[in-house]
Amino acid sequence: MAGYIEGGSLAFNELAYAPRAESTMQYLAESAQMFTQNLTDSGRAFVQMATQKWDQYFGQDAMRAARAAVRSVQTMWDADVIRLLESIAQMQHAPPVMQRYLMADPFIRARYLAQKLDGYSDTYKNIHGDAIGHDHYDYRRLMNGVVQETEEDWVAWTFFEELLEGDRELQHDEQVILENSIGNLIRKIKEGRDDPTSRYNASL
Repeated sequence: MAGYIEGGSLAFNELAYAPRAESTMQYLAESAQMFTQNLTDSGRAFVQMATQKWDQYFGQDAMRAARAAVRSVQTMWDADVIRLLESIAQMQHAPPVMQRYLMADPFIRARYLAQKLDGYSDTYKNIHGDAIGHDHYDYRRLMNGVVQETEEDWVAWTFFEELLEGDRELQHDEQVILENSIGNLIRKIKEGRDDPTSRYNASL
């Protein structure tokens, strides 16, 4: 099966060559700023135009897109099965079969409904509107029969309902894998840097 990755020449360079050190990029930017102080107006205008081009190809947005391309390559051969997601690359390119359950977690879903997360926008379809927690069909499937610790006790919910066409009950080991993966996503969200639900490596 052929794969296609967007990103252009910058993404290719990021894949083909060693990444540039952050300290080097910062030094170049500071050197350019110091250099412009001794220029005429026309010289500063030229440097400003050059700086805009630099930002276009090496600025934060460009580098973020390049890193997204790298992460896409790292996960392009992964099968569409429920498996533990540990790295940010694995999370951002979560198998479609997992996405509905990842997006069912109330912490993640609340931020998605508030448009604070990308929520796998190319592949995840929110067919349950604003439903969240026990009101959400996918969450009920995720948590069916799972024992949870509360402040006072342990509790397990069992939901007796007709499954949607094509659905099946999750196996216990699948529920454990999903819960551990969700925990990893939540930690990344709380870090407040890269969106773990964005294949484009959007920032939070």
